[in-house]
Amino acid sequence: MIKSMEDRKIIREIEQFKRANFFNGLMASPRFWNGIQDYHYNKESFYNTVFHGYGVLPGVMENFAIQRLKGTGGVAALIVHPGAAIDNQGRAIFLYEPQALTLDVRKYKLPATVYITVRFNEVMEDFFQNDENPDYQGYMSKVETAKLEVSNTLDASRHVIELGRVSLEEGEEGEEVSVTDAGDFANPGPNALDFRFVPWVRTFKRGLSPYLSEFLITLLNKSRNIAQVAYDMLELPGFRELQTISLTARMLLQCGDVSFNDIVNIIYPLFDINNQIVQEILEYERNKGKRTISTTENFELVKRNVFEMGDRIKSFDDTYETLDVILKCMEKISEGYQNLFITKKITSTDLSLMSEDLSRILLLEDERYTLVDFIDLRDRESTEAHKLEFIDTTDVQTTNIALSYPDGKIVRDTVKRYLGGTVRFNVKNIIKKRDLLIIRRTDVIHGNYRVSVDLGNTKKVLKVDVPDSRHRWRNLSVQFHEDYIDKYSLTVNMTMEDQGRDNFGRIWIYQKI
Repeated sequence: MIKSMEDRKIIREIEQFKRANFFNGLMASPRFWNGIQDYHYNKESFYNTVFHGYGVLPGVMENFAIQRLKGTGGVAALIVHPGAAIDNQGRAIFLYEPQALTLDVRKYKLPATVYITVRFNEVMEDFFQNDENPDYQGYMSKVETAKLEVSNTLDASRHVIELGRVSLEEGEEGEEVSVTDAGDFANPGPNALDFRFVPWVRTFKRGLSPYLSEFLITLLNKSRNIAQVAYDMLELPGFRELQTISLTARMLLQCGDVSFNDIVNIIYPLFDINNQIVQEILEYERNKGKRTISTTENFELVKRNVFEMGDRIKSFDDTYETLDVILKCMEKISEGYQNLFITKKITSTDLSLMSEDLSRILLLEDERYTLVDFIDLRDRESTEAHKLEFIDTTDVQTTNIALSYPDGKIVRDTVKRYLGGTVRFNVKNIIKKRDLLIIRRTDVIHGNYRVSVDLGNTKKVLKVDVPDSRHRWRNLSVQFHEDYIDKYSLTVNMTMEDQGRDNFGRIWIYQKI
């Protein structure tokens, strides 16, 4: 019926299937009825080969488990327990009751490998005897069964399936060779039952709804993105691992044949790493000597849902209802991280008036930016590393001063003051083809002037606000499109467009995430 390459299981030829067709006056002979049986039998073998493969069927009876009984004189008694398998012809093999085997070490020249195998077998049963007319008698059924064998060869052409093997070796001088159980599955050693090479087939699992699959992919994308942002804010190893696990789970869903039963195994690592992140945050705060993150409501939301997610996974009952609770916990965990580590959305006006330290992540309008570099004028190493220099300027002064923002908060910073000319510096850690945002703290006491910010092949204008002698700090910014970000290190020139004095402090460099 099916001709295949034994080891590679590639079907090369299929006989044409012919189904019986009944009509008035049909004379049904034994050949006709047997043909009906052969049709269904051959179809079943074909499907077994294509959809299941070759090997032992998991979860059916006792999986052909081999039990060793004590033996003497180099003879081992083995019990093979019931099981089912499919051979490389697609035929189903059934062992209905336990069967005893004998492995006689004395029959083999050592060292030798002995194989315990099973193969398809048919037994004719239920003989109908017709004493009056012997031409109308015969067996009424074929019992599909299994034939167990012990041999020192493994011949695929005989369509056998290996159930186990023993690598027999001589013992110490005068010591009797006896078969033992394997202490270690991966390394059974000589004279021990070895089940490493037993083939297993793939069995049917519950399908996964395409809608559920799409929802999971969206959820995993969100988990990965939030973990990436959270790591930028707080460099905990768990957030890096969460990115990798979320990406891997998404790839499995998109590229693999994932069943409903597999979902809980894909989700479990996400619970595991989220639980680790909770502990890392608490450890981070212990090392810092103060509690800041763990006292927030959002952290409690994360922790509560991590624990519930773990309880549901560990007692998973294969129902959609329980899976729905687990996925809701995942959503709430991501929301908790998002609220913990992603700042609220701000406008350019909000940015200019912010008196608190600028965070590692900025949510400006509808775009997220991450801090890639900064220049601290109070730090000589920082200015030297960025090659800060003044070209064609006069009256350059450095002042350490405390000024206030419009909200009244006083912030101390070091300010460079100069007349005319150009200030040049380098920015580092740049990612090519990402929008660049330059923010500088500016003393607007003189106000009402413009500074040209030149990135080499493009130019933007930084407008300094009207003078404010009371609340003098502003965070002024310019943004460059990704098309102009073509190097990993860029030179920035800030040139006065009007006569007068410019005053600036700390400079932040952000790029769009």
